Amino acid sequence: IKWKQPTVFDNHNDTLNVTYPTASPGDLFNITLPGELGYLIEYNATDGVGLLSRCAFYVRVRDVTPPNITCPAALVVSTTAGLNGHLFATDDAQLHA
Repeated sequence: IKWKQPTVFDNHNDTLNVTYPTASPGDLFNITLPGELGYLIEYNATDGVGLLSRCAFYVRVRDVTPPNITCPAALVVSTTAGLNGHLFATDDAQLHA
């Protein structure tokens, strides 16, 4: 994820103390699950007299690409003349009422 870092300026040209987030532009982030706020990115700047300014935003990574599925080719099964065949399927999923 990339973002532009904020610029810091003080009108009295004081020495500024700037704290940066632990994440940086270009870092990789995990997918944000529904209901989660995401990753807080916070910058703080304090001037020489102790005045504080804060810039904060959230990074949310959403997966919007559905999974790919490849189906096998059609299956044709022949039986011996006069015999009947049965086809059945199972599923490991448990049904809950």
